[in-house]
Amino acid sequence: MPTEFTIQLSRPLRKIAAEPLQPRDLSPLSEPPSPGSNSVLSQTPEVAPPEPIQPHADRESLQHALQALGLAVKALTQERSHSVEQSKRLVIDLACEIASHVVQAKIKSNDYPLEEVVGLIIRELGSRHGAELSVRLNSQDKALLERRLGPELDSFCKSGGFVLIADSSIARGNCVADAGDAGATYRWDAALDTVRTRLREAVGHA
Repeated sequence: MPTEFTIQLSRPLRKIAAEPLQPRDLSPLSEPPSPGSNSVLSQTPEVAPPEPIQPHADRESLQHALQALGLAVKALTQERSHSVEQSKRLVIDLACEIASHVVQAKIKSNDYPLEEVVGLIIRELGSRHGAELSVRLNSQDKALLERRLGPELDSFCKSGGFVLIADSSIARGNCVADAGDAGATYRWDAALDTVRTRLREAVGHA
């Protein structure tokens, strides 16, 4: 048989009124704050959406860039070719200038090859002359040639079929040959200019 207990309260129970629950603010953080709010979120700048990619415009820009690059390369190549050609011409001019000084030095030192000059001008006339051939040299050059050849001078003139004449109006190192209506002139400076011109032409066609 169950045991019964009796509880006696010394004070009566109080009634406690239950307060209704208040709903929590679950609004998202992205909701814009009030105008007077100092929230950090209100200072965050808005990020603009990325611009859409335009493939057609990009291709045109790339083509223009490639064309500009091609023109630049072509201009650079032409400039380089011009610079190389100009450098070669400067070298040719320098070489001819040096050769000119060498010839003048040989003429002054009586080391100029007069025999070769006379032989060259006789070959220049060749068989075109039928009359007596005369070869004129500067007076100093004629005297120098006579000293060099000595007794062989006569045979030298006979083998070439010419007579040697002194002419002070002719510059040293030059030679003039006459045979009736035919004639030929050798000038060492003009010969050097011819060499210069041919070398320059060769550079231009290279």
